[in-house]
Amino acid sequence: MFVNSDAVVLLPGGAGSMEEFFEILTWSQLNLHKKSIIIANIADYWHPMLNLIDHAIRSGFANKNLRNHFQVAKDSNQIEALLRSALNTAHV
Repeated sequence: MFVNSDAVVLLPGGAGSMEEFFEILTWSQLNLHKKSIIIANIADYWHPMLNLIDHAIRSGFANKNLRNHFQVAKDSNQIEALLRSALNTAHV
């Protein structure tokens, strides 16, 4: 699925969703892809994970630019807008 996609959206989910997100995030850090990564933070579902990422950055275990590798959307309208932007960028 990743190869055929223009963007990745992390929906609320469990361990498998987190594992896939961090793999795609790591690939982005390693410059293995330039696809948009969007976290669907509906009802602040991913707030604890985002806090953990910020904690890793503050503690010096993650590069401060880690947050630049993904975007956070709070609702379906924001997700749609970010996806449209990703599609426009991918097909330029």
